[in-house]
Amino acid sequence: MALAGIIFAIGLPRGVESGRFWTKIGPALLVGVGIAMLLSGFPIEDVHYGAPHSFQGWIHLLAFYLFLASSTLACFFMWLRLREDSLWRGYDWYSLGTGVLAVLLFQFTMFYIVLAVLLTWLEVLATRLWVITRREGASGA
Repeated sequence: MALAGIIFAIGLPRGVESGRFWTKIGPALLVGVGIAMLLSGFPIEDVHYGAPHSFQGWIHLLAFYLFLASSTLACFFMWLRLREDSLWRGYDWYSLGTGVLAVLLFQFTMFYIVLAVLLTWLEVLATRLWVITRREGASGA
């Protein structure tokens, strides 16, 4: 899943019109999301609540925070990028809403819900990119 996230982040700019320089930040942050998912895959031995006690536990915790920060910021930067592309109409506001919801839920320490909201957002973007590229592939053939 982590490798698929990195490949998605690399391929996303091909399916979205490029705008100003700062609109390239969103896809770059999505690479950070993929790296965070890769790092969080290490097995952890800390199965209790509280601070981690092992190296793997600390890596897992840091990867979780990298995922939250990268994906939440990516929502806002992708909002800026998607609003300039007519093929992504509606997804710009979905990205903005997801970012706002993630920040609000994080304030209430609903980490698992934040995680579900952000992973769903990534899946929706990936599905939309797949639909766009299939449509362009069919029309170009």
